[in-house]
Amino acid sequence: MTPITNKLDEINRLARTDSEKIIAVSEKNYAAQIENAVGEFTKDERHRFIMLAGPSSSGKTTTSKKIIAKFRGQSIKAYYISLDDFYGPSELAPLTDDGSPDYESIHALDLPLIHKTLEDILDSGEGAIPMFDFALGRRKEETFLLKLNPGDAVIIEGLHALNPLITGTLPADSLLKLYVSMSTRIYDEDGEVVLGKRDLRFIRRTVRDHKYRDSSVPETFRMWRDVAAGEDKYLFPFEDLAHVKLNSFHPYEPCVMKGEALPLLRGVAPDSEFFQKARSLAANLERFADLPSSAMPPDSLLREFAGPKDALKL
Repeated sequence: MTPITNKLDEINRLARTDSEKIIAVSEKNYAAQIENAVGEFTKDERHRFIMLAGPSSSGKTTTSKKIIAKFRGQSIKAYYISLDDFYGPSELAPLTDDGSPDYESIHALDLPLIHKTLEDILDSGEGAIPMFDFALGRRKEETFLLKLNPGDAVIIEGLHALNPLITGTLPADSLLKLYVSMSTRIYDEDGEVVLGKRDLRFIRRTVRDHKYRDSSVPETFRMWRDVAAGEDKYLFPFEDLAHVKLNSFHPYEPCVMKGEALPLLRGVAPDSEFFQKARSLAANLERFADLPSSAMPPDSLLREFAGPKDALKL
């Protein structure tokens, strides 16, 4: 892979003088990571499931799509399962210390159903995949019947995909475990962090929540506290179980995301408990050169957050 920069001055220099290069290098580096992951899967004919986990706004969904597209290019059929479809009824979700539902907990999922479904797929080549209705807070009556033939692959994506409570009942040689995250910070010329890993993910989520979930920045901040706590408790302890790690950092992304993120962050009211955080994040984002959102390739991972939403379909 071509070395990529995480230095503010170099990102800005390239954005201003050679934007095509920084964009191309960013995209090629992620494509190389996808290709490597697929290569690891195809090395062992016993592999059936790709368990794909990662923190919020790391690009798990698009990574899954890109892996499936790469498989199809090799004439391998690949399927996608979201662990979110295995949520139990909302009223049965475990509770946090303050009595609110803890949807980040692995115990918010129907673990026996996950075990049965995945074991059915391995044993018989078929499994009934549930579909969760988030508007109603429960699973739909209908299911999707997944039929797996020899040589096919299934991507199982979710926060808890590496948790031994899920993987522990499956044959180890049937699994390739992937972890996708934002693994890079951006530094200035003095060695100070301009945007941390969670900052970059939060910017992605802020734009996505506004565009597609009708969520304000304060609402995203409030959800982010629970999300971050869930990652600390339920995800990060298991990241080193991954066979392959992917870094979804794209050096040019602050330059293209700032156009939509800055007005949102600046719009947080002074009386909001998140005003100072929003103002600080906006000040750091302002330090990046401007690139139009149209500069993002149509199939870029960043399109998962900046849109259009269906840029890369399963």
